[in-house]
Parts: sequence; C-alpha cells; structure tokens
Amino acid sequence: MLLRTPVTPALPEGWLSWDHRHGGFQPVTFPDGLARLARHTGRPATADRHDVGNAPLPPQMAARSPGVAPRKGAVPPPGTDLPPLLAPFGGTKILAVGRNYRPHAAELGNAVPEEPIWFYKPPSALIGHQGVVRLPAGVGQIDYEGELALVIGATCRHTPASEALSKVAGVTLALDVTARQLQKKEPQWTRAKGFDTFCPLGPWIARFTPSWLEARLETRLNGKTVQSDQLTSLIFPVPELIAHISRAMTLEPGDVILTGTPAGVGPLVPGDRVEVRAEGPVTLSLEISCAAET
Repeated sequence: MLLRTPVTPALPEGWLSWDHRHGGFQPVTFPDGLARLARHTGRPATADRHDVGNAPLPPQMAARSPGVAPRKGAVPPPGTDLPPLLAPFGGTKILAVGRNYRPHAAELGNAVPEEPIWFYKPPSALIGHQGVVRLPAGVGQIDYEGELALVIGATCRHTPASEALSKVAGVTLALDVTARQLQKKEPQWTRAKGFDTFCPLGPWIARFTPSWLEARLETRLNGKTVQSDQLTSLIFPVPELIAHISRAMTLEPGDVILTGTPAGVGPLVPGDRVEVRAEGPVTLSLEISCAAET
C-alpha cells in the first residue's frame, strides 16, 4: 500500500508506505514506495505495534487499535486512522483508453474499436479520495465513468504483451469524468475529459498481482449501483494495452493507465456522491462528491 498525503516538515515527500512488518506507516520517496510494492511478498506481519521505527508520525496517522495485528499483506488493519489522502500520482502522464467494454461502446452508439483508443487526462484534473468534482456550467451533460487504473513500476518501451505485467507496480481507482456533449462535438477528447477535478484518483496504490485482472469493478451513485463488470470483460486486456501504447511512447515509473469503463455511465449533478469500488485481492473504494463550479 502506497499513499500520498500533504507535504509537511515531517513528511517532506508526502508519500507513505504501509510497513506490514511493524504495523505502521513508513515515510518513503515515491520511487522507493513503488519498489516496495514490487518486492512485497505478502508475508504476515511479525509485530502488532503501530510505529515507523525511527520516523514517528503525527498521532492522527497512528492506528486506533494498536493491539490488533495487521492483516496479511501490505494493507493496514480495520480501524487504522489514515491521513488526508491526495491523488496518488507521481508519474509523468495519465493515459486512458476509451470504449474498452463492449456494452459501454454499445450504450453510446459506438462500434467496437479495432485497436485501443487512447486519450490523456492532465495532472491538473487530479483530485484525491473524498475530493469534490466541480461541475462547470455551459458544457452540457457531465458523466461519471468508473475505472480501474494501473500504476507503471518500470520503464516500458516496445514492451511485448508477454512481459507487460512485470512492468505494473500497483493498481488504484479512477473516475473519468466526461463532458459528454463536448466529447461528441469535438474530434479530440482533451477538453471534454480534461477540466479541473475531472480525474479523481485513489484512494491509494495497492500492490498489483495478476488476480487483479479478474477483479469486479462497480460504480455507485448516491448509494445505488450503476456500473458493474469484471476486468475479464475488457476488449483489450491489460497486457495488450501496455504493449500497444509502449510502441508509441515510453511509459515511465508512476505513469497511470485508466483501463476503461463498464456500461451504465450517466449524468452527474451538484450534490451527487459517487463511489468507485473494486473487489480484488483487497477492496479499494474511491469516494467523491459533486458541486457546481463557482
């Protein structure tokens, strides 16, 4: 588990890794945090205390229940207080693939693509867990699109599909907020998908294992499930996505790839609350609220 929190004098990098050996958060640099995800073996914790060795954290980052041993793996036990969470992004670019679930392509009246359709989300669009999506006026309908996102752990250039999964360090969740009428109107999707706050990301980065490729992805709008599918339904599977895009551009450690959204997209209005949820080796939940842009 690798998370990002506001920079403070005690946390000059703003990144924290869950130390399953000692049951506490460890300040890390982003590159070291990615490396820890890659080498984590899932061994059970050997201690049930919540500290970070020689680097104590503020009290609000300590566990509520120090007598409860962490669950197996690099995630904290239930009851652990978390710091404020920022979007866990430390790369150079946010890439996304469109129409990667057949039912979603159909619901928008689009043909299934012959190869992946790529677009960018700018870093200025990022917000973190429990952030607020600001809905601009005058652009028409604005839709939610819940997605599982990959975090690249090693440089990729002309990476074959057979080696692609070895380049993935972690996974997180994303909401690809889209100004739908602008998307239909303009041949490039940059503006429709690039408004400030249009890329909620989080809550943190979980270690990638191949079992994530069978995870169930759901989006809930005001408590009602509106999207639900498994990663096994992707038109272009994860290895193929990485191989395809790395033939065009170099992927750097920390780069993020949004893998596509299931059917069930729909409009957002001020006051809506959205949860994107993935059930895989661990459960991830990204929550945001919506408000009118002022």
